[in-house]
Amino acid sequence: MRWFNDDDAVKVLVLTGAGRSVQRAFQIGFVNRLAKPDDLANTDQALAEPIAANDPLSMTAGKWTAMITAEYPLSESFERAKSIRGPVYLSVDT
Repeated sequence: MRWFNDDDAVKVLVLTGAGRSVQRAFQIGFVNRLAKPDDLANTDQALAEPIAANDPLSMTAGKWTAMITAEYPLSESFERAKSIRGPVYLSVDT
């Protein structure tokens, strides 16, 4: 969980399931955007459209790269990510 701003707060939130305010979850990086209930559908749609427009193989590579970056030191994660990106660059995925 090293990508969060406040590891201890996130660990407590995740491990205890204790309720926290949405604002606090946003402050510590556990939630990356806020929306009022009436704006939720539009906010979700605005997030989903560019994601859905991406190539599936690219999305998979991006997810794996994000997980590797969270798990390994940055220099090592870049090296590991090269093996993930190669097939994407050579693909005709559309």
